[in-house]
Amino acid sequence: MVVNEKITSKLDMSATSDNAQIDEMEITRNNSRLSLVIEGSNDSINRSDSTATVDYLDDNEADYKNDYSCWKRFFKPVREGSLRGSIFSLASITFDTTCLSFPFAIDNMGLIPGTLLLFLMCGMSCWTLYLLMKAGRNTRIIHYRNLIVHCLGHPMAYLSDVNNIIFSLGAQVAYIVTISKFFEEIIKHAFSITEFTKLMKITQMLVSMIFVQIPLSLIKNISTLQYASLIGTFVLIFLMVVMFIESFYFYDKGISENRHIVYFKDISLKYLDSFSIYLFAFSPHNGFFLIIKEMTRPNLRRTQSVIHRSIFLQLVFFVIIGYSGFFSLLEKVPNIFISRDPLANFDPHDYLMQIVKILFFISLHCMCAINFNLLRGTISSLCFKGKDMTQSQNIYVTSIMFTLSNFVAFFSKNVVDVIGIVSGISVSFICYIFPILCFIKTNNNKTWENVLLIIFLIIIFSIGLLSTGWSMIEYFQQ
Repeated sequence: MVVNEKITSKLDMSATSDNAQIDEMEITRNNSRLSLVIEGSNDSINRSDSTATVDYLDDNEADYKNDYSCWKRFFKPVREGSLRGSIFSLASITFDTTCLSFPFAIDNMGLIPGTLLLFLMCGMSCWTLYLLMKAGRNTRIIHYRNLIVHCLGHPMAYLSDVNNIIFSLGAQVAYIVTISKFFEEIIKHAFSITEFTKLMKITQMLVSMIFVQIPLSLIKNISTLQYASLIGTFVLIFLMVVMFIESFYFYDKGISENRHIVYFKDISLKYLDSFSIYLFAFSPHNGFFLIIKEMTRPNLRRTQSVIHRSIFLQLVFFVIIGYSGFFSLLEKVPNIFISRDPLANFDPHDYLMQIVKILFFISLHCMCAINFNLLRGTISSLCFKGKDMTQSQNIYVTSIMFTLSNFVAFFSKNVVDVIGIVSGISVSFICYIFPILCFIKTNNNKTWENVLLIIFLIIIFSIGLLSTGWSMIEYFQQ
C-alpha cells in the first residue's frame, strides 16, 4: 500500500510537472506572439503602436502545407488576416482613379517607352517595399512613422507628416476633380445639356461637400465604410471588362480614320507626366505595415508573398486598363480615359460607360472619407501631439480641409497636373527616400550597396523635383 501510494504520488507529481512545463511553454509561445523585445533603442517612442508580432523565421512547411488541400487553400473563403486577404488589401490601396489615366500615360510616351516605364515603376515599387520590410525586420518596428523616428529622428518624421498631408490633400483634390468631371458628363448625357456652366459646377461641389463628403469624413470609425474599397475595386473590374469589349470596336474605328499605333514619341518634358502617373499609382507603402500587422503568421516568406503577389495583381489590372484604353483611341486619348466620346455602335449615350461613371461617382465619395481618415491621423500626430481630436476640432479640421480641397479642385481642369504636383516630391519621399534611408541606417555591413542606394535616391529625387516643377508650370498655364 505504501509503495503503491508512493508510486501514485510520483506519477501525479510527474504529470503535474509535465503539465506545468507544457503550460509554461504555451504561455511563453503566446507571449512571444504578443510582444517583441526591442534592443538597442533608448528613444521614447510609444511602442504600443510601433511594434507587433512578427516572426520572420521560415515557416514549418508542414504547418502551412498540410493545413488545407490545394483546392481549399485557393478557393476557401477569404478571412481577415489571411494571405489572400492581405494581398488583396495591399493591392486595393492603389486601385483608384489614377489608373484611369494609364492609357494617357502610355499614349503620352508611345507604346514601347510607356510600357517599359510602367514595368520599371512596378519593379521599383516592389523593390522599395522589400527594403521597407527589411528595415522593419532589422529594427523589429512595423509602424511607418515610428520606423522613421527610430532610424532618422523626429525632424524627418515631421517631414514625413508634411509629405503625408500633401499626398492626402493631392489625392483628395484628384478625387473631387474626377467627381465633378463625371457629374458633368452624366448630366449632359441624361438631360442633353450642351454646356455645364460654372454656377452648376459650384452648386454640385457645394452640395457634395456639405451633404456627402464632410458628413462621411466626420466618422472616426472608418470600419463603417469598409466595403467602399471593395465597391471601388469591383467598379474597376467592371470598367476593365467594358473597356476590353469596347476596345475592338474603337480600334476598328481608329484604323478606318487612318489613325496608327505610335510606338515612340519624341523625348520631351511631357514624359514627366507619365512618370508622375505611374509614381502615384504604385504607392501602397504607407499602408504596408498596417496590413502586415493584421496578417496571421506574418513571417518573412508570407510577407514577401504579399508584396510580390499584390504588385503582380496591380500590374495585371493596370496593363489591361492601359492597353485597352490605348488601343481604343489611338492618338486621341484624354487624360481620364472614360471621358472619351461614345461610339455610334453603342448609342450616343453608351449606357455601359454611363453606369461606370455613376458607380465611380458614388465610390469616390467614400474614398474621399477613407483618405481623409488617414489625413486626420497625420494632422492629429503633427498638430495635436497624437491625441484624439474633440468633436468640435474634428468638425473644424474636416470642414477646413474639404473647403481647401474643393477650392483647389474648382480651378483644376487637368487631373494629371494635380497628380504630378503631388507625386513628384511627396510620393518620392514616402515611397522611395524614406524607405531607402531607413534601410541604409539598418544595413551597416554593405557599404557598396549603400552607396548605390544613395545614388539611386539622388536620381529619383531629382526626377521627382523636375516632375513637380513641370506639372506646376502646366497647372498655371491651363
